[in-house]
Amino acid sequence: MFFRYRGRALGFLLLVLSQGSAANVAEKSQQLLAVQSSIRILDHRVNEISVEKQGLINRLAMLEKSMGHSAARLKQLKKQVSQSKQTVLRLGVEIQSLLRLLVVQRERLQEQINAAYILGKRSRLKLILNQEDPARTSRMMVYYGYLNQARVAKLQAVKASLEKLKTLRILEKTHSEAFQSLVVEQTKERELLEKNLSQRQQLLMSLVSDEQDQLKALALLKADEKRLQQLFSEFQESMDDFPYELNIAQEFSEQRGHLGWPVSGPVINTFGARRSAGRWDGIVIRAEEGVEVKSVSRGRVVFSDWLRGYGLMIIVDHGKDFMTLYAFNQSLYKDVGDWVDVGDVIATVGKSGGRNTAALYFGIRDQGKALNPEQWLQ
Repeated sequence: MFFRYRGRALGFLLLVLSQGSAANVAEKSQQLLAVQSSIRILDHRVNEISVEKQGLINRLAMLEKSMGHSAARLKQLKKQVSQSKQTVLRLGVEIQSLLRLLVVQRERLQEQINAAYILGKRSRLKLILNQEDPARTSRMMVYYGYLNQARVAKLQAVKASLEKLKTLRILEKTHSEAFQSLVVEQTKERELLEKNLSQRQQLLMSLVSDEQDQLKALALLKADEKRLQQLFSEFQESMDDFPYELNIAQEFSEQRGHLGWPVSGPVINTFGARRSAGRWDGIVIRAEEGVEVKSVSRGRVVFSDWLRGYGLMIIVDHGKDFMTLYAFNQSLYKDVGDWVDVGDVIATVGKSGGRNTAALYFGIRDQGKALNPEQWLQ
């Protein structure tokens, strides 16, 4: 759109310069100055819109990072809420079981008290003074002792049960309050995520409305590719300083055709297929938002951040200049420098990078050159 404006201005300038002697030099000079002024204004506006667009892209990056953190936190909260709820339920069951035990203990204690009352009518003193049957007196004294010990034991058991009941009720109250706090936090986090989703949609609409010119789209894509190539060069230089682990079971180059899929789902964009500008240098796999993304091979994370055109992306270095790329993610679970094994969860599927639908971009690079991932996957 801006190139059309500039073209019109330049066309007007050529028209002015091509006019003959019908206009004097002074008039032509004034017209030339006016056209030059218009061109400067248009150039300034183009620069302003470029700055505005970069601002929108920066906001989109921050927003998608925030959404990634929110989604990860929601997943964590969901697990904590479930665990807290189970704890509260378990404590409730323990309390009910203890209450039933207390009923039984109190009944038995009452039986002991009744028995002691009946026997108490014949006091120890009477038994001792009654010397008619010393053997029977001795047996009764022993029975008295056992009865007293049993009564004391049951009293202690009741006391211990009451103390445990008190502790359990305190724990139940504490966990119930913690559960309610987690539910409130979960609600707030979900509301924040929904708010960010709405803002993201508005940003995408703003970006799309400004992105009508295919030449600009192609230039952006080439800039993204150049930025990615620059990243690969930086990674290769920086990783030369790291002693690579020697316990990798199999060289990456030997795993061609045997790699597991990072996510399950249909390939909606194949390697080399046409896109809005240029061709795909990887594959795009359709999957539900939030599905776990897994590393296809052992390696070291060399990039874990937002990159224009790719959104939240993780790049894993597998040694010997082989790297795998996982983009459009919702959340990133690994940091730069982390080692990952085959099947480790490194991210979750998302729509970052300005996508409308959830999917995973998966790419393979050898010395920075894009390879067809489907030839490497099982």
